[in-house]
Amino acid sequence: MEQVGTPDEVYLQPRTRYVARFIGSPQMDILSGRLERRDGGLVYAVGGAAFAIPEGAAPAGPADRELDLGVRPEHVRLASGAGVPLPVHVVQPLGAMTYVTVGWEDQSLTARLLGMAHLPPGEPVDVALDPAGLLFFDRASGRRVLPDGGLA
Repeated sequence: MEQVGTPDEVYLQPRTRYVARFIGSPQMDILSGRLERRDGGLVYAVGGAAFAIPEGAAPAGPADRELDLGVRPEHVRLASGAGVPLPVHVVQPLGAMTYVTVGWEDQSLTARLLGMAHLPPGEPVDVALDPAGLLFFDRASGRRVLPDGGLA
């Protein structure tokens, strides 16, 4: 047993990386990267690309450390001119919504868009992350890192 709670609790506040990926469709993307301080601000870096992370969206503790980042498709935004340019890998139009998967180094992120979207595979799109939906996980234990820096 990994976690007991209401559906909302388990979806929004998973205790572990395993629970985070188990609940939800499509499942949460988990990125393996590093929280870093650059130019006076926080970023989450994977390889050569980095997303800005607002101070309140990252857990307390040292800024320069390896953490896994979990983000659900509803918190991945395609933001023209305001994000990290990443190549489109897959576009899945499903009628009322479209899932767009982009590559980030050897990893990927999936965005859920309302309506039909037609984006050519291989073309870059600007991707931003909604800070309200970012979850950080301890790399070794897989447990979620709480805002105070402790583990769930």
